[in-house]
Amino acid sequence: MISAKEVKEQLRIVDVVKYYGINVNRKNKAICPFHDDKHASLSFKRGMFTCFTCGEHGDVIDFVMKYFNLNFREALLKLDKDFQLGLSTLKLSDSEREKIKRQNHIRDVRECRKQENNSEIKQLEQRYRILFDAYCKGNKQLKPYLDDLDKEIDWRIEQNE
Repeated sequence: MISAKEVKEQLRIVDVVKYYGINVNRKNKAICPFHDDKHASLSFKRGMFTCFTCGEHGDVIDFVMKYFNLNFREALLKLDKDFQLGLSTLKLSDSEREKIKRQNHIRDVRECRKQENNSEIKQLEQRYRILFDAYCKGNKQLKPYLDDLDKEIDWRIEQNE
């Protein structure tokens, strides 16, 4: 069985973070997923991560634990599954297996809803452009509809974030 130390040696934290969808810039910095961040405050050095805004820090296993809200064992299993590390000798209890299954399902549902919402936003924006063109051509009765559409588009964008 592989040890946590071997996992840390086999995986570069920047590669793991990128694999999970976080953009890392050339200076090995990223927008921190652990708080509402607008600037790249998450730094990666010597196999560790540190956020200089919220204070989160740790190694590759800590990152996976915090990012996916997993315990140590679940984080190792996730890394094993995602990066084929050879940890398969670890056995999950039924409750651990069920928890991982639920988390994966919730993530899939959220992603599906996000994609549906993006599609609806595009349709609303297209409708808005058509109505706005008519409004600009003199149909001033459309103003309340444009205002309502604008609010709905803003609301749907907020729901996606």
